Amino acid sequence: MASVLFLLAVVGFGTKAGFMPLHVWLPEAHPAAPSHVSALMSGVMIKTGIYGLLRAFTFLGTPPLWWGWALIVIGLTSGVLGVLFALAQHDLKRLLAYHSVETSASSRLAWAWVYWVMSTTSPMLMVLGSVARWLHVLNHALFKGLLFLGAGAVVQGTGTHEIDQLGGLLKRMPWTAVTFSLARSRFRVCRR
Repeated sequence: MASVLFLLAVVGFGTKAGFMPLHVWLPEAHPAAPSHVSALMSGVMIKTGIYGLLRAFTFLGTPPLWWGWALIVIGLTSGVLGVLFALAQHDLKRLLAYHSVETSASSRLAWAWVYWVMSTTSPMLMVLGSVARWLHVLNHALFKGLLFLGAGAVVQGTGTHEIDQLGGLLKRMPWTAVTFSLARSRFRVCRR
């Protein structure tokens, strides 16, 4: 019964968190939403799916080893495909949406680490995995929200979402360029 509940939690909360292949709503919702709503969706709503998984998993007891492996497969698939889909995008907010799919995959890999370690009973490694997971969630919430707000300023200032039509924004929008670059570089540093 615990394994059935695990699978139901992964599907239900995984849809909200943007797990591949349940991510289909995310790249459609971000370009259609106002940028402040996209920032909230990325910073808060996706995280509620991750929090829901945590709450569901606390009721299921000691996990079998295959739960960790299942989360590893889901995380790696989401990470690789999220990057590939992001590289093919020409819409700024859709690119950030696929990037959210990819970065939340890193959180799933930390979850997988925790479940794998729980099944092998190493408390110290479990604590390290939990800390890494929550630091990544906080990092993603703060900096991805700032990236979506920066994308909204770019869209409002230029009138387009199309990356191919954007150019020379550093001179036209210096403060937006600085905050966007800060969020992107800080996000990249924190992920390492």
